[in-house]
Amino acid sequence: MEAIVQEQLAALQAGQLEAQLLAEVKASLLNARLSALDSPQRLLNERLSAQLTHAGLSVAQWQTALAAVSVADVQRVAQRVHLQATYCLHGGVADAD
Repeated sequence: MEAIVQEQLAALQAGQLEAQLLAEVKASLLNARLSALDSPQRLLNERLSAQLTHAGLSVAQWQTALAAVSVADVQRVAQRVHLQATYCLHGGVADAD
């Protein structure tokens, strides 16, 4: 599993990301953000976070910034990533050894 993560990170670091996949991810993020507008708890969390960090963006500003993300941007960020932790997920008590 760790080898797969390393392989995928290396591909992103090399800029190997299809524009179509990036577009799908961006659409998914946008849909999640817009659907969160229907959640009072999510709105409260967003406003609290914006007040604490002084870094709030309106939905329109966030949407514009998201639309501007390119494959090169993802590559640049991926090049700064260093894997730090490994987690092991189990299916439940019945599956635990």
